[in-house]
Amino acid sequence: LEKEGRIRKVCRGIYDYPLFSAILQELAPADMDQVAAAIARNLDREIQPTGNSALNYLRLSTQVPAHHTWLWNGAGRSFHIGKNQLHFQKASRRDFSPKLPQSRMLVQAIRILGGAALSSEMRDKLKASFSVDQWEQIRKDTILVPARIHRLICELAQT
Repeated sequence: LEKEGRIRKVCRGIYDYPLFSAILQELAPADMDQVAAAIARNLDREIQPTGNSALNYLRLSTQVPAHHTWLWNGAGRSFHIGKNQLHFQKASRRDFSPKLPQSRMLVQAIRILGGAALSSEMRDKLKASFSVDQWEQIRKDTILVPARIHRLICELAQT
């Protein structure tokens, strides 16, 4: 299938379906989020985005991170993916105490912004990012995060 061009080897043991970009007039690069998830799955690791990526996912920042960095529960490691490099940084066990991906992203975003730095506009964006039921799940899921972060999440969860 690779010789036929139906799949593309991204890195050792990871393949994707190549997509043609009409804008670039060439094959689009591999989706780094999917590649990171596949590598973590193959190595039996948990991953979560770093603070800047979390801000981007939650639409609190329009900056797209130049470096593809993820936190994971293994030793630090890097992979070459085409012209890019994918970095995995070792994170503490405490960073993986929330089990929901939304909770992990929210905690990382609050960490990088600092709780006091959240403007009312950012608070409104965060409140609108999740439904009432999701906020309740996030509140319960983040009980073991640092107290200042959990207090802010509880404030945001209130309607």
